[in-house]
Amino acid sequence: MAKKYDFLLEDEVEPIEKKEQKESPLVKQKKIFKKRLKISAIVMTIISLLLVGFGLIWQRRYDLWAFSNALWLAFSIEFFVAWIFFVYNKNILSPLIHGFKVFGLMLVGKRTKESYYDYTVKIEENPIPKYIYYSIFVSAFILLIPAVITMIMLL
Repeated sequence: MAKKYDFLLEDEVEPIEKKEQKESPLVKQKKIFKKRLKISAIVMTIISLLLVGFGLIWQRRYDLWAFSNALWLAFSIEFFVAWIFFVYNKNILSPLIHGFKVFGLMLVGKRTKESYYDYTVKIEENPIPKYIYYSIFVSAFILLIPAVITMIMLL
């Protein structure tokens, strides 16, 4: 049996041993889900801190007003990144994106390599995993709480 490689967990998935055969597939999925959730929570915490830090450095101020603005900046960036991933998975903007691509290539005098149907099928077959944009949404809404609190404090 060939070994599988999971890009997020960065370890090879070994063939099932006799000890692990007793675990049901549901238990195994829960373990993988918990591990992915922990990794994505750590990654989103680091990204959130970097975005807030960038907002503070960009303003060159470190008072409560600047901290509030940095939290709102980080919230808005994370929220819209998650929203873009969600919309991409649902093929909502696929006609618009593919149409712009075809129109731009027509102006240059070239043809597209794939049809609209192939483009949408490619997205449906290889979607962005749900836990990625769910964790980004959760992280964004966690940032929203202190952003609203600091905004209320400044009123």
